[in-house]
Amino acid sequence: NIQLYIGLDEEEKAKGKLYFDDGETFNYQKGTCSRKNIEFSGNTLSWSGDSSEYKVGNRVTKAVLMGHNNKYTTAYLEEEGKNKQKIQLIKGSGYTLLEFVTLADKNWKIILE
Repeated sequence: NIQLYIGLDEEEKAKGKLYFDDGETFNYQKGTCSRKNIEFSGNTLSWSGDSSEYKVGNRVTKAVLMGHNNKYTTAYLEEEGKNKQKIQLIKGSGYTLLEFVTLADKNWKIILE
């Protein structure tokens, strides 16, 4: 499982990338890999990337937004091809914890309200 720990800047924004391959072969040189972009801006955490044939078997189960002002009380996960669903949001001192389960090879976003 993948757990994201995201440090926000002074504008409460963040960007990053993740790269996946089989970890054993050189097939990435033939494009057998996947790249994902992670971004938090405004009230939305997004996970998006290429639509390669390489399937990531991992799940994303948690995101911790560090340096967050905690003004939101509800969070919703929107996965491609599925209905929006409410997820767990826990406020801490200077962080927001989001708990959910989604596949790492799908594009998704979490909207805070």
